[in-house]
Amino acid sequence: MSQSNNIKSSHKEISNSQQPVEWAGFLNEFLWICAGVNRKMLRQCPSDYAKYAGTGGTILFTAIMAAISGGYAISFVFQDAPLYVPFIFGLIWGLMIFNLDRFMVNTMYSDGKHTISKAEFWGGFPRIILAIFLGIVISTPLEIRIFQDKIKSQLIIDQGKVGDDVRQAHDLLYQQRKDIEDQISTRNNQLTDLRAGRLDGVSGRVADKEKELREAENRLYNETNGDGVTKKKGYGPAAKQLESQVNRLKGELANLRNEEKQNNANNQAYIKQRTVSVQNEIEEYNRRLKEVDEKIKEVESQGTEGQKALTGFCAQISALNEIASLENTSLFLARLFISLLFIAIEVIPTLFKMMVSSGPYDDMLLAEKHRIKALADRKIQEVDDYVQNEITISTEKNKTRLEAELKANEDILKKLAAAQAELIEVAIEEWRKQELEKVKSNPSIYINSTTNNA
Repeated sequence: MSQSNNIKSSHKEISNSQQPVEWAGFLNEFLWICAGVNRKMLRQCPSDYAKYAGTGGTILFTAIMAAISGGYAISFVFQDAPLYVPFIFGLIWGLMIFNLDRFMVNTMYSDGKHTISKAEFWGGFPRIILAIFLGIVISTPLEIRIFQDKIKSQLIIDQGKVGDDVRQAHDLLYQQRKDIEDQISTRNNQLTDLRAGRLDGVSGRVADKEKELREAENRLYNETNGDGVTKKKGYGPAAKQLESQVNRLKGELANLRNEEKQNNANNQAYIKQRTVSVQNEIEEYNRRLKEVDEKIKEVESQGTEGQKALTGFCAQISALNEIASLENTSLFLARLFISLLFIAIEVIPTLFKMMVSSGPYDDMLLAEKHRIKALADRKIQEVDDYVQNEITISTEKNKTRLEAELKANEDILKKLAAAQAELIEVAIEEWRKQELEKVKSNPSIYINSTTNNA
């Protein structure tokens, strides 16, 4: 009853106007296009102008913010791309959000009351979830821009950490390289002495190994006391590596001493054997030197890539999460309220559609929908009637044709029966004549056959 009264009031509102409104102003017309309404019908309902202009404005500004957000985000993804790339992407992203919001608002179910019913809520629930998701997606790039100074500070800290790790690994590898080079130099001197027949090269290996062991023990002591390469006090990875080197040198020194006792200084075979051994050691140290050089290049490459990675969009999101964590309450709340603001901007048109009461435009639109539905139903009924008439006519035609065929078949059967009866009569008459001729020619046969049958 209330709905019919509203429809009557809307018609009364139109009838009271002197003539139909042809134009409602550029701003209203543009915002109505954004809202996706029937402008020709809405022009005749002045009381609904502001309502749908506000809906269109919300959809428009959400799309503008989405375009800015998308363009800003893509500028970090393709940092070396021309300026028009983020501009075009932002425009496409904004138009997509514009169309999606416009679709959600215009396809929402509403019962025309100012309260939200269960049917309205569950009908709009998927759209509310999508609106929340869009609000988060749109707000994140803008949050990065708002907290840009804090994010840059955090990225500098992260880059410093990466640089320290790379520098520590780099220094450790260069120390290993220097140790290997020293070993190669020592082995080359020994090889020169051996080739010259000087046995001091063999005997001096023990002294060289003792000196090498003392140096390694000093480096281990400095490393555990915080005066080594890493400048970190304690028994860390570098100290473990140095301890392994010290143990290895102790074993080599013990082997050399045992070897020196067992070999004669004038044994040329021993000199030849040691020459081959020293050459093999030099080859092994050269192989280790090559591996260390490759590791140095790998560490330098990883450091460069790590520094470059900290300038991308994902790194900025990670930095934003670090600075706006629960530990930093002020920035956490600021980011939370910014996200809630954009979520509210996305959700409000959907909730507004559920809560707004029907106005003259809604009633006119409902009447127009009813009129079109009635016309469609009538058209469907006409089509059904036409098909039914065609079926009836076809059925009657088939019935008439069948009756005609049955009648024709009946006449044919009658004629056929008459012809068969006539033929039988003729056949019987001919048979009778033949039998008479037989009786006349030989009556005794007929008499005997008749007597036998009797």
